[in-house]
Amino acid sequence: MTTTQINQDLAELQAKIDAPVNLPDDARLAFEARQEDIGWGRAFAHWIPFYGLYYAINRRTITPWAFAFAGNVVTAFTLGFFVALANPQVTEKQLDNLGSLSLLAMPVWVKMGINSSRKQGAKKLEEARS
Repeated sequence: MTTTQINQDLAELQAKIDAPVNLPDDARLAFEARQEDIGWGRAFAHWIPFYGLYYAINRRTITPWAFAFAGNVVTAFTLGFFVALANPQVTEKQLDNLGSLSLLAMPVWVKMGINSSRKQGAKKLEEARS
């Protein structure tokens, strides 16, 4: 690639970014805000009470919450099943304590949901620009 070709590609990308978006302002802002969520900070912040609700309202998506809920249920049941299978004498209280370990996996599930939500937002922005 030559410098001229790279500059042309950059100019085309900038033109796409600057193109008018045919979305309501609040939806466009929410979709654009999702594109900034590239790190793990927002995923770990879901441990803070009610942060997931704030995130869902601010970003107009429940995808991270849905991923976290489904992932935590699957993790808790899977852990409980294998522990009970390995040790049939385990008490219900011990299984409850083990199930709370699934909360440690929550940022991983939330991050997967955030990535999915980012892709969906980018797709909607691209559709609105074209």
